[in-house]
Amino acid sequence: APWEILIKEGDHPGDAYILHLGVLEVVKHTGGGRDAKIAEVAPGSLVGEMALLTGFARTATVKAKAEAQVFVLTPKDFHMLLHESPRFKSRVDALVEERKRALAKV
Repeated sequence: APWEILIKEGDHPGDAYILHLGVLEVVKHTGGGRDAKIAEVAPGSLVGEMALLTGFARTATVKAKAEAQVFVLTPKDFHMLLHESPRFKSRVDALVEERKRALAKV
């Protein structure tokens, strides 16, 4: 549903998601009741991976801008893919570096 929250900043790690259809918006709370838009996520993109890798709380909120369909990756499935698919691990590593740079700008 539009503006449905998939991931809430500060929550404990849970599932990761691969966007199949639609657009997701990633926002970070900056204080003073304000949120800064970090990114828009296109189909084929992964979200929720950083908390699964670090074990720390979610670093941003991810919500659907309109109707969206996602594939759910449980923590078990996510870690299995990391260990069994060098291509997946390489893509996740690159994505994490990109996300760190985006968060540093906020």
